[in-house]
This record gives sequence, C-alpha cells and structure tokens, in this order.
Amino acid sequence: MPLSRAAAIARAAGVRLEWLATGEGPMRPGERSVEHGTADGAIIKADEGMGPAPRHGEEASKAPEGWTRLPRYEVEASAGGGRLVEAESVVDWWLFREDWLRRQGIRPDRAALVRVDGDSMVPLITPGDIVLVDLGAPALFREGIWLVWYDGLLVKRVGKTRTGYLLLSQNPEYDPIHVEQEEAGDESRFRLIGQVRWLARSV
Repeated sequence: MPLSRAAAIARAAGVRLEWLATGEGPMRPGERSVEHGTADGAIIKADEGMGPAPRHGEEASKAPEGWTRLPRYEVEASAGGGRLVEAESVVDWWLFREDWLRRQGIRPDRAALVRVDGDSMVPLITPGDIVLVDLGAPALFREGIWLVWYDGLLVKRVGKTRTGYLLLSQNPEYDPIHVEQEEAGDESRFRLIGQVRWLARSV
C-alpha cells in the first residue's frame, strides 16, 4: 500500500500511521500501548503446565481433575476473504488446565476453538492454526486479534475508530476494512464473536 494512501486512511480513522501499518504501539495518538493480543503476548505463548490434548467421542465426557474440556467447532474462520459458516457441530474436545484459563481471565463455558483458513494474518496466524476464542470478551472490548462476523467469519486485528471499527490484516497485501457505525450496529452484518487468546500450530 502506498505510504500516502496509508497516511490518508490513518488521518480519516483517527489512528497512528505506525499502528495502521504494523499493528504495534498505541492505536491513537496519546494512548498507551496495548500489548494483549500481539505476537509477544498470550496469543502464542502458554506455560509448560498447560497444553491442549484432543479427545474424541464419548470417552471424553469427563475431564481429569484440574482440567476442563473446550469444544472445537466445525467452522473455519478465514484470515482472508471470508468463509461462510455452514455447520457448527463439535469436531472434537480439547483439554485445558483450569488454572491456566483462570489466569487468562477466560471462563470455560465461554470459550471455544476454531480452525483458521487464509493468509491475511501471516506470519502471526497461519492457515491450519487452531485458535482459542474468548467468547465473553465482547462485553468489554479491547483492541487485539478477534474472531468477527463480517459477511463470514474472519480473524483480524480489530481497533475502534471515531466512526466504527477498523479490521487490519498482518499480511500487508490485504487492505484495511472499515466498518462504519451503521454497519457495526447491525448484527446480521457485523458482530464481534470473541477475542483470540491462544493458538496451536503443527510444525
């Protein structure tokens, strides 16, 4: 994206050019930096005592003491152009330590996992990654990586602007998406589903 165009978008949205270009630092002039949801925060790090273990079928009906089961749904969240939801059945169950979830401020009954498709959040989130989504987060919005509904399920870096929301991709080949206040107030058009708090990746 040309620098002049990025600067014009930043001015119109009332955000800092550096934040628009990289997602780093404060979103608006005069604000403090929000680290939650960035690459060096909880999104890709977890302590050694935690670690999901997929469990399938009826034998997963009970979790070991100190652990809780979280569902992974049969939907794909696009980190790209958008993918429609066709089904919401549970694919499998993942085990998470209850104490780890508490430290993250995540309620087990308000959390789920989904698979990410698309390359707009590369290199932070890559196709095939499984993300843990805090479904209780929309009650208290803060900028970070979100699962949103906008003509399909999307994973984007989301910030608030004076006139609505700004959806940013990590991949510079994707343009920012402006969601104006009128659209943001229509849940059939736009909705914050939950904040991405952690991811799993095959190596």
